[in-house]
Amino acid sequence: MHPYTRYILAQIKGNFWRILLGGLVVSVCSGLFLIFSQPAYRADTAFLITFKDATQKDYYTVSRSAEYVGKTLSEVVVSERFLDAAIEAGLLSPTAFSPDKKERLKQWTDMVAVSRGADFGFLNVRVFGDTSRATQRTAKAVTEILTTKTAAFLGDTANVEIRILSGPIVERNPTFSELMLAAIGGLILGVGLQVFIMLLRISQALREPEPEQFYQ
Repeated sequence: MHPYTRYILAQIKGNFWRILLGGLVVSVCSGLFLIFSQPAYRADTAFLITFKDATQKDYYTVSRSAEYVGKTLSEVVVSERFLDAAIEAGLLSPTAFSPDKKERLKQWTDMVAVSRGADFGFLNVRVFGDTSRATQRTAKAVTEILTTKTAAFLGDTANVEIRILSGPIVERNPTFSELMLAAIGGLILGVGLQVFIMLLRISQALREPEPEQFYQ
């Protein structure tokens, strides 16, 4: 083994606990940041996009239509018009949002996230909130508007029907698995950072006369 490599391994072994401690500190900080940077609860609801006249269309036409509707609805749900529809229906309180249009829209987009499934025709809506009750109420409002007011956004001729596949499912945010991933990622990052700093110091030291311990 090259003396330089042996010296590096010896340094890592001699500072093992300090390196591990640095990794643990970053790991804990990552978990805490994830906890305090997000709302305490979230609710997930899965929807299926169907067409009333699907039997009269071929598969390609249905899939393309589902893709278009899914893309449109993913933008509609986070729009001011959708929020106004929920408030007008008495599903959400207007006092919970800022009277300023720009700020109100930001509040809504921070509260609701939409993603489309890998397969066309699936829509997933995630709602965030500070309490379980508020999160559940917002999720139910989104579900009600999506399943009963679709024509108001897509038009009466769209022949679209939105069905609930699952949810709303309310749970703590972030989940235990997400915390574990953040902790493990933080540990790896912290350890890697400590080793990098050590290698940087050794590299700087090599610019000076080589230490005698390399050849002992």
